[in-house]
Amino acid sequence: MTSKLIVNAYHNASIIGLMYLRPATLFHRINTLPWYKGTLQTWSGSLRYRAGDSILEVGCASGQLTKHMSNLGAIAHGVDKSAKMLQMANASNTASAHFAQASALDLPFDNNRFDYILAASLINIISEPEMALREMVRVCKPGGKVTVLVPLAGMMDEDVANLANELDLSGFSRAALTAWHRRAPKMQREKLLEYFARVSLHHTSHITYLNGMVVAMTGSKRAAD
Repeated sequence: MTSKLIVNAYHNASIIGLMYLRPATLFHRINTLPWYKGTLQTWSGSLRYRAGDSILEVGCASGQLTKHMSNLGAIAHGVDKSAKMLQMANASNTASAHFAQASALDLPFDNNRFDYILAASLINIISEPEMALREMVRVCKPGGKVTVLVPLAGMMDEDVANLANELDLSGFSRAALTAWHRRAPKMQREKLLEYFARVSLHHTSHITYLNGMVVAMTGSKRAAD
């Protein structure tokens, strides 16, 4: 076995071990990888929020994106059901971001609270995606936006390998991209559109990132809701 294969096997084994033994640590490390961190920041920036806008990130993990938006002037809140994730978020919280432990199916906020609601890699893994979206719509202000980002069905192993080469990824970063592709549940764009229509989000649009590996779907809450 070549040294490259040995290194790849080591990182693949590390990811599998963290997935089962220390998932919070794994997700925290993935959230700091440039290819994933950059995707999240580009996605959130596409909303063109302004300083003073209220934003909720549902499934915030260790809070890097919530803190990024807070550093740019938003009034940013993050919720996650994992106490260990929130412990990490609060341990390094030097910004004015706010974190709380909560289920995506029962958000601890009043109706019509936030200008923007974001959820990355959540709708594709949660047991009740439509219910979670309804909760997001509930706490969104009329005219506000709900946006989700999920792995998109259709990418092949070869496509992901080409993407990793294009991004010049190696080591843990490359293994994480490959593991996300192979293990994370994927969604069809049409299914997301169906969910958005069911919860009465309109003016729906989508953007793909990472050469089509992920899709971000965004819709507006009707003023009458």
